[in-house]
Amino acid sequence: MGVLVGLTVLWTYNLDSDWAWRPGFVVEGAFAVISIVLILFADESPRWLVSQGRNEEAQSNLERFSIAVLTQIFYQVTGSNTLLSYFPIIIFSAGITDTRMLIIINMCIFGGTFFLTPIGGYLSERVGRRILFLAGTAAMTAALAVLAILGYYGEGGDRVYGICSIAMVVVFQFASSLSWMLLSFSYPLEILKFSQRAKGMAIAQSIGYAFGFLNLYTIPIAIERIGWRYYAANAGWNAAILIIIYFWFKETKGRTLEEIDGVFEKDVDVTGELVVPKKITDCLEKKPSGS
Repeated sequence: MGVLVGLTVLWTYNLDSDWAWRPGFVVEGAFAVISIVLILFADESPRWLVSQGRNEEAQSNLERFSIAVLTQIFYQVTGSNTLLSYFPIIIFSAGITDTRMLIIINMCIFGGTFFLTPIGGYLSERVGRRILFLAGTAAMTAALAVLAILGYYGEGGDRVYGICSIAMVVVFQFASSLSWMLLSFSYPLEILKFSQRAKGMAIAQSIGYAFGFLNLYTIPIAIERIGWRYYAANAGWNAAILIIIYFWFKETKGRTLEEIDGVFEKDVDVTGELVVPKKITDCLEKKPSGS
């Protein structure tokens, strides 16, 4: 979504009319309307399931939905969808003010994102979702930490530090393209049950977009007030996100949707093998007499 809106704005920004800025809002608004419609079909809540005596199903649904929501929130707060919001500040620190050069730099980043995201899809099948989440977040955290260091030593406006900062933004964005930009949408769709899928994604994305809206108005203030320290803080909570992913996010690589259900319903062991529940094996052992 962000890439599509960004490319739209870059294509129309120099039009000599109000349509220089309107297309970006039109593109983004269209998808927002779709999300609102999907919310109308929201699944039963875990509280309702508990009230009906379906406790195990409620626990499974709650865990799946929680991970789906966290994925959308983490996509926003890791910087995956917000770093480019304060990218102009970094570019200006490198002494780059020419409009044409700004567009070229942005197009290079968007172009890299376009080509790397499908590669991330391939890697998610080869190495697994959790590993891609962890590796991508670790690389993004390291890039933010380096950005903070460069900001500390380059506070005087040294152009060399500014250029190095642009390189770190590229590293960050490419790491995000290989992991979060794809998995933040595909992973929740895998872990949510069939009856939850469309509705759960609509709610999860709405919560994620709310965090994105908050970031849109708070990040510029944070950059203005604390400068490079914001990058350090962002790296800090990304490190905490790494821990949450490691201990809570489930691996879904190479599993059918039915086997993924088993992961959350405790029918899959630590090796990833599907385990037949005891109540099913008991039924199979009770053969009819005369058979």
